[in-house]
Amino acid sequence: MNINNFVRSYTAQNLNGEDFLKYVANLIERQLKEWDSVFEVMVKKLANYELIIKTNELSYHVDLSETELNYLQQKGPFALDQKVWEELQNQGLPIINGFGDYMDFVL
Repeated sequence: MNINNFVRSYTAQNLNGEDFLKYVANLIERQLKEWDSVFEVMVKKLANYELIIKTNELSYHVDLSETELNYLQQKGPFALDQKVWEELQNQGLPIINGFGDYMDFVL
């Protein structure tokens, strides 16, 4: 998947935290579906935000406080993506290279 850096910077600056998280979750799901159509991404809000990535057999979870979400959004247009992808890698999600430039921006 390819990404437009200018549009991404504008989006990071102009969405509220929750909407930005949903935007990023949508991009992550699109990237995952390029690898395998069985991936599903969900965002839940309880005490913290929870990003859940499911496949047929496995699930991965990334928890974010509202403070952390806002910090990452202000830090840079791809800081939230980087945090999520690093957490997913740490949980054992295999990363596949060669599908556009999005992963180059986040890893």
